[in-house]
Amino acid sequence: MRVCPSCGQENDETALRCTQCNKRLTPLVFPLADRALATAAAVLLFLLGVGLDLAIAFAFAAITPVNTCFSFLGMLILGILFAIPKKTRLFGYGVLAGALAFPIWVQIGCVPVLYFR
Repeated sequence: MRVCPSCGQENDETALRCTQCNKRLTPLVFPLADRALATAAAVLLFLLGVGLDLAIAFAFAAITPVNTCFSFLGMLILGILFAIPKKTRLFGYGVLAGALAFPIWVQIGCVPVLYFR
């Protein structure tokens, strides 16, 4: 039951307005759920940065297995640029983590191309 702060009337949990005085009830707050959603969103944003970076690295290595140094440097610069602002910091960390795994993905992407040409 939700109690109206103005008149003290008990209302249903789903009520948006008080049944007696018709004033708006205060919204329910779930701090633990909000914190869990924020943590999950942060992890997904980090993984999006890693996945995007690795997908680009694998595709780039499969298409042109030569001269991947420029792509690696570009991903490092892109990761640093995304890591500077606070709003995109986790995505930038993901891009940087993917950039550090870039040489491994280049090798994995190059091996099938070299065997099947």
